[in-house]
Amino acid sequence: MKVESRKKGKAKEKPSSGGTRGAIDAHNHIYPQRFIEDVRRGRFGQRVAIESDKGSESIIVRGKMLGRDFEVKNKLKPPDYEPGPRFKDMERMGVDRQILSFISR
Repeated sequence: MKVESRKKGKAKEKPSSGGTRGAIDAHNHIYPQRFIEDVRRGRFGQRVAIESDKGSESIIVRGKMLGRDFEVKNKLKPPDYEPGPRFKDMERMGVDRQILSFISR
């Protein structure tokens, strides 16, 4: 962000709160909010579910691969699916943009 100086013809760059100004985070993941809502409603049964444990939530994906059962458990954090906390994290780190891909684990 440019801030005009009181001295004529000079402009200063105002530093961001952290990181490199104008930074782009080129590798980031997100669960779309609609997907999280569908999981909470039980749309995917036990194959994809959200479970609570000791005050935190995890998203659990269950299935079969090469004839074997598997279960993947990932801690679910609000920046993974809510824009507000994500934007606060970006501001804190000085990131202006993120390139997002769907978390598909």
